[in-house]
Amino acid sequence: MFFAESPRNTSHDLRNFPPEDEGTVVMQVDPVQISGLAGPTYTLRDARPTRMRSLNAVIGRSLAGCVHVTSEAGGWIDYGLSGNQVQTHKPYLVTFDLTDPGAVVAAAAEILQCFGYVDILVNNAGISYRGTIMDTTVDVDKRVMETNYFGPVALTKALLPSMIKRRQGHIVAISSIQGKISIPFRSAYAASKHATQAFFDCLRAEMEQYEIEVTVISPGYIHTNLSVNAITADGSRYGVMDTTTAQGRSPVEVAHDVLAAVGKKKKDVILADLLPSLAIYLRTLAPGLFFSLMASRARKERKFKNC
Repeated sequence: MFFAESPRNTSHDLRNFPPEDEGTVVMQVDPVQISGLAGPTYTLRDARPTRMRSLNAVIGRSLAGCVHVTSEAGGWIDYGLSGNQVQTHKPYLVTFDLTDPGAVVAAAAEILQCFGYVDILVNNAGISYRGTIMDTTVDVDKRVMETNYFGPVALTKALLPSMIKRRQGHIVAISSIQGKISIPFRSAYAASKHATQAFFDCLRAEMEQYEIEVTVISPGYIHTNLSVNAITADGSRYGVMDTTTAQGRSPVEVAHDVLAAVGKKKKDVILADLLPSLAIYLRTLAPGLFFSLMASRARKERKFKNC
């Protein structure tokens, strides 16, 4: 099992993503917050030995039951529901800058050299953004696109030939509801997620002949540090936990839903509450009304910030 890490701020954080089965998995994660464990069951943990903390909700092959994982001297020990110790395997961590195309290619080669193939690639790295279009520099737009779009595309392309050769593999893209609709003051982020949705939709169609699965996951708000670590119009850190993010779904809950979607080989999954889900249909069926609602939202947010 591999965890492909970007040293930059990649806080699109599904901290308990458990793959569907044993095999070789590549997942982009935040190196400060996440490390991993692989075997018959899976969990993700803190990457730094000095900050070990147990995380819940690990799903095994049967997609049923939870286990808790602890660290002991000499290796990782997995305690299942039966109380028995299960042998597990340490992850292989490859740290690289996802925005550096050369580093991505080199990392992919290192990953393939270890076991020769990848069963599941989870494109989960990401960065959010807050700001007005007029105040946002093009450099900020590029930075968001490099992390959220070009990086995952580069890693996918680097690993794709090995999947095609085996005629086997599953590529997962963690997108966003904002890959389906756009809301004010999120232009760079929404643009990167729309691009992600389009690329992986095209990839799915082209990979069908090779029997390679492609799943796009579009979550709503998740209770992570995504907004805290977002960048602003001038590239500085936003540093605020938005109310919507604080009230978002648990990462553990979302991770289980992602696991189920991958296990069922679903192609496109929306993981959001009723209102954002309805907004997607409203954008298609009544675009004029949707645009009016977004304009009203922009006015309210602008007024609130000016108070």
